[in-house]
Amino acid sequence: MRWLNDTTGAPFYFATFKNCNSHIGVVREKEKMVLISFHLPKSYVDVIDELVRRGVYPSRSEAIRAALRELVNKYKLDGV
Repeated sequence: MRWLNDTTGAPFYFATFKNCNSHIGVVREKEKMVLISFHLPKSYVDVIDELVRRGVYPSRSEAIRAALRELVNKYKLDGV
């Protein structure tokens, strides 16, 4: 894991997880995490758990954060 700067110059962690060929920006420096709670279909949770078991993501939370980053990037939303 190492520090990089995104296109806005904001630093973030850069990581490659084992068994995964993609690079995933993790958490921006000193960005406060907020706990949210929501419901998912069990089939989604099963898939997330399998990705964690295979070492693609280190945790359920990181898998969900990665999916949300993709959503934000898809719609090119700023501030995230």
